[in-house]
Amino acid sequence: MLGQIQAHGECVLSLSSAGPVIASGALDGDVGLWSLSDGSKIAYVNKAHTQGTNEVVLMGDTLLRTSGDDRCVKFWDLRNLTQPVHLVSGFTDGVNRTTIDHEGRLIAGCDDGQVYVYNLTATVSGCL
Repeated sequence: MLGQIQAHGECVLSLSSAGPVIASGALDGDVGLWSLSDGSKIAYVNKAHTQGTNEVVLMGDTLLRTSGDDRCVKFWDLRNLTQPVHLVSGFTDGVNRTTIDHEGRLIAGCDDGQVYVYNLTATVSGCL
């Protein structure tokens, strides 16, 4: 083993890495950013989702995408994690995995067995 980071007090559900940074999402809805070189905390968002954070995806140097059991997908500016810069909601169940297709659409797989496709230019807000 090369190292260990005490990232969360609850089960870690998701990880993403980009260069020297690791993002983690936990069962309690929290999201953390960590330095891969020394394990230090870069940033931490308490209750990024009101329920479990099922997925974290680092998107380049400045954007983070998260999805959760609160039926939302959130986009965060890594330079200011006080609130999401974009929010997609309206899912009927928890969101487990997401991707962005070549046309810029959000595709999300959910607990209800459905795959949803959203146009990101039409934001729907208001997570449960």
